[in-house]
Amino acid sequence: AANRAMLPWALVDLTTTGQGMSFATTGVGGISRYLRPLAGSEYETNPTSIIAGTNGTTGMSNLQLIAGTFGGVPFAGSTVTGNATRNSLTMENGANLTIADGAQFNLRTGGILVRAGSNSTISGGVLNFPNTFSPLTIWTVGNLTISSSLAGGNGIAGGNMSLIKNGLGTLTVAPVASTINGLAATGTNSLSGQFVLNQGTLKLGAGINNAIQPYNYFSAMSGTLDLNGTSLQTYGFFNDSAVPGNGANITSTNGTGHLMITTDTRTFSGTMSGDMKFTKSGNGTFNFYSDFSYSGPTVINGGLTVMYQDARFTATSALDLNFGNLYLENNNSWSDNANRIPDGTPVTMRGGYLELRGRAQNASSERIGTATLALGQSQFYVANGAGADATTTLTIGNLVRNVGTAVNFTSGLYNRVKIEQLNGSAFSAANLTNGIIGGWAVMGAIGTGTHHFATYSPIYGVGAMGTDGFLGYSNATTD
Repeated sequence: AANRAMLPWALVDLTTTGQGMSFATTGVGGISRYLRPLAGSEYETNPTSIIAGTNGTTGMSNLQLIAGTFGGVPFAGSTVTGNATRNSLTMENGANLTIADGAQFNLRTGGILVRAGSNSTISGGVLNFPNTFSPLTIWTVGNLTISSSLAGGNGIAGGNMSLIKNGLGTLTVAPVASTINGLAATGTNSLSGQFVLNQGTLKLGAGINNAIQPYNYFSAMSGTLDLNGTSLQTYGFFNDSAVPGNGANITSTNGTGHLMITTDTRTFSGTMSGDMKFTKSGNGTFNFYSDFSYSGPTVINGGLTVMYQDARFTATSALDLNFGNLYLENNNSWSDNANRIPDGTPVTMRGGYLELRGRAQNASSERIGTATLALGQSQFYVANGAGADATTTLTIGNLVRNVGTAVNFTSGLYNRVKIEQLNGSAFSAANLTNGIIGGWAVMGAIGTGTHHFATYSPIYGVGAMGTDGFLGYSNATTD
């Protein structure tokens, strides 16, 4: 029967062409209880119009749309003429589904399969998935473009999934075709819940921001997220893996894309590349493990961002720390990474915190180019790795101070901060004013209450006045 139960998360194909691919179902009785494709009789195939079922059977059917000419009559797709429900949807040969304006269409299992070689569309109306239904599970073995409004979902809590993208093809979430006044350039999809990218490419439609409802969780397990010159705001963004490169790649193929995450404590080991920019906000911790080679700026607004393993900003045009913390973590990584921030990338700190953590038994180092104290009090912290021979050195090519700002250094004899230029002029111990860098620069561990004015040694770099290896205080006075 056309209402045969099936598994939306499993496919079966007994052909070599991919055209026989089907959602999995089971045989019946005895040794026939095996996974198999749906039979032809277990589909509702190529209806011209799709309406609500009247006897319960049609409303639970597995819908199959196959474009072509049958008995001399061409078929390109079906139209949902009123609110309707089916069990699953399979599309082949470029067949399309059109939902009438004002109509809602939903699938009880959430399963959509686009077979190999098909470039199909779902347009018009609303694809609505109440929280009593299964998540929308889309298999793009071929390619699918959705310009219908996506509504419903399971709420934004972390484990509640709303859409799972599988298959090596491309799913494009295009601008909604139905006009909504005042929302022409803003996403009108209100499908709430975690979005999971398992395979293939998810492409956001051009000319619209937040094609996916903002503030949802996004699980970037594998495949490619193509921002396509648009912006996307998510809550937790993760794949929860610590293996570099074991996750999705985020990029933008048509203009500068912008990924904005407001995160709880999450881990991402995929990559970001191409013409895009990245913003991390929120009080949570974002841990990442791979090379972020995108060319746009990086902005960290609040919370903690930790760079482990192969993590680095290879080509970012600028790095802004806006009351946010950035840790360059070598101590708990597989190897020492001496260039997590490119020397030519300007670093701007507005109450920012930059910490370099050295590796045990290593001479760890990092050099940043121009670091600007733009607002408030910022912090440079260097933590040495374990072992008698370990040293850790943070070198600042040019420290630029805006009027009214201050800086706190936490370093020492073996965990060092060195400054090559101050406000664009060569800097050394000979440039100290009465033995200190300036009244705006202090040395000490935040929260300990033990602080001194920062001085400078040609050997050890920035240090606390009055401590071993650095200039001492003097009670002498001058007019």
